[in-house]
Amino acid sequence: MNFSSKPASPHCDGPIIRYRIRRSLHHWILPIGLLGIIGWTGCGSTPITEPTPLISRPAISTPSTSTQLSEESYSRAMAAGTLVGFVGTRQVTMVQGGSEVTTTVHNIYDAAFQIIGSYDGSGATYRFTRQGPEKLGHFAPEKSFQMVSGLESPIKFQEGLQ
Repeated sequence: MNFSSKPASPHCDGPIIRYRIRRSLHHWILPIGLLGIIGWTGCGSTPITEPTPLISRPAISTPSTSTQLSEESYSRAMAAGTLVGFVGTRQVTMVQGGSEVTTTVHNIYDAAFQIIGSYDGSGATYRFTRQGPEKLGHFAPEKSFQMVSGLESPIKFQEGLQ
């Protein structure tokens, strides 16, 4: 028997090599598992749902609270015959403790269809910034679009996206 620090034959390296392989596999299990979970859940993929800015997240349906959204219909915002953006309109119904409240939410999009603000049925107008929604006041629909977009020319809305 050889009790020195160096093995006398290459056969003695077997357990050491197996340990290194097991150890290196152990270090790969976690990253490979996380990549599998990310791929399976679709992390990083763009959601297909439309944004709802005034409702940060739909309420979880409980026996006392629920939120229902209608489909969003769109109008073109035109200034002097030029397309300057879009307005998406949808109905939001909130049921809370037996009482039901329905409101209309209008999302304001720029010409590249990026959401830039919103206003509700009462005219409460919000501009979306990196710091969060900024309340601008209560205005008529055309004035709300002007306030959010920064345009000064008169705005006319035309139904549809074409």
